[in-house]
Amino acid sequence: MCTKTFVHMRRDVRGKKAVPHGGRLATTEVGPADLDRPATRRDLVPILETLARMDRKIDALGARRGEHAESAFRHAMRDILSARGVKVEVWRKRDVPGAVLGHSCDLEVDCLVTKGQPTLIEIKSSVSDGDVAKLLRIGALCSSATGRDPKLAFVCPFVTEPAYRLAKEKGIRIYTDVQYLWVS
Repeated sequence: MCTKTFVHMRRDVRGKKAVPHGGRLATTEVGPADLDRPATRRDLVPILETLARMDRKIDALGARRGEHAESAFRHAMRDILSARGVKVEVWRKRDVPGAVLGHSCDLEVDCLVTKGQPTLIEIKSSVSDGDVAKLLRIGALCSSATGRDPKLAFVCPFVTEPAYRLAKEKGIRIYTDVQYLWVS
């Protein structure tokens, strides 16, 4: 015999979600016959619901952290660079023909302008070769819309090796910590 500890789960009064029954742990004896039987859906439902909630919370936490960090960095750089005479703006464009993503969409990229030379900067948590290709297409769209060829750059903590090689080949600056270069 082995002992298995688990939290008894029950449906709340609205029948919406599983909640711990009385908030206490229960111990039950599990015999060899129980270990050989396949788990039923009823056995797995509380576990799957808990995993789904944890997955949503982890995703939300990651999204909030990345979004807030990017926003804080953007505001800090805007203040620092504006004080030094660099114009900082957001370049917005409606891509009607779908040149960037293959369908009509609104684009938004941070832009620095020094001595009339625009630099489009993407601040991302990670960069793949697909992100590099997308920034190249945004740069081409900016060039055709404004008549000025922009410099392109990424600010990111993580970059894949193929993305790094492609960016270097195309003249895109990547500001990152070298120890976070993903080698595939």
